[in-house]
Amino acid sequence: MRRWHRGRSASAVLVIAACLAGCHDDAPTGSSAVAGGTFPSGDVRLGYTLDLPSGAGPFPAIVFGHGSGRTTRDEARGLASRLVASGFAVLRYDKRGVGESTGVYEGVGVGNATRVLGLLADDMAAGVAFLRTRPEIDPRRIGLMGVSQAGWIMPLAAQRAPSVAFMVLVVGPTVSVGLEIYYSDLAEGTTLSFDELSAQLSDALGHLRDLRVLHEVSKAVHESLDLTATMDAVVRGVTKASGFSVA
Repeated sequence: MRRWHRGRSASAVLVIAACLAGCHDDAPTGSSAVAGGTFPSGDVRLGYTLDLPSGAGPFPAIVFGHGSGRTTRDEARGLASRLVASGFAVLRYDKRGVGESTGVYEGVGVGNATRVLGLLADDMAAGVAFLRTRPEIDPRRIGLMGVSQAGWIMPLAAQRAPSVAFMVLVVGPTVSVGLEIYYSDLAEGTTLSFDELSAQLSDALGHLRDLRVLHEVSKAVHESLDLTATMDAVVRGVTKASGFSVA
């Protein structure tokens, strides 16, 4: 087993270019889910489900972070099933102000990104603190995982929770909040080709070198993505990034 020490970098970061196809599968199989209830994050309460593998713990665990929008714990249901089958416990929770969580939901924009991403990082760090109180969980083997917007949130959460052992980013952002919003607004609902959109963005922003690199990487991922292998690849990536054997 890999041992992590306070004061040294304990995060293994794996960026996986993948699409979470099947996130609305049935509830995790082979698990004894602890459903219902809330855990605290400052002055809000976050509704959660804790999916546990079969057998005796304590288990390595993952706090799952959200993508953008009014997302709930169901976003991670399909992936949680595969992680639980691989021996990980998974904490899924409703974003603040959504589902069974209290507080006020706010979308992330250029004007409020620092504040709102900080609040969402507080929530994820609170999930780590909550797991550390659970007897089924090994407190030395708790990591973070999330999709899309969570790529901005998880590094902030890890700063707030220095006991975090690893992070796994799935289709995490590679640019600033403002550039991501600009690109999304430009691309969504258009009939232009990928190359035409990239050319427009490059012309508008002038960051030609960086955007050419991003364009080539994005295009390669887009053309080679095998959705049938995505979920298993993500689970293998979690095991590799965590550095832990769950057999």
